[in-house]
Amino acid sequence: MADIYDTTILCNTCTSKANKVVLDKGGYKIRGWECPRCNQVWEHPLDIAEYHQFKKLKDKHYEVKLRMVGNSYTISI
Repeated sequence: MADIYDTTILCNTCTSKANKVVLDKGGYKIRGWECPRCNQVWEHPLDIAEYHQFKKLKDKHYEVKLRMVGNSYTISI
């Protein structure tokens, strides 16, 4: 299956060819395109969905218990 990142994207306002870029959102790399004339940016839809899923798990709060088993510490979620 072909990836959308391999295609050529044209800007919808100035009709120039967009350049491929890698965006950094909090240490997470997201592929995208940027128009060289009007600086409009589009993120790759699969990468942005994966980033939102990661962010949702990262922001979730868990109740954990720390206990000693033998000579080791064990964390129960």
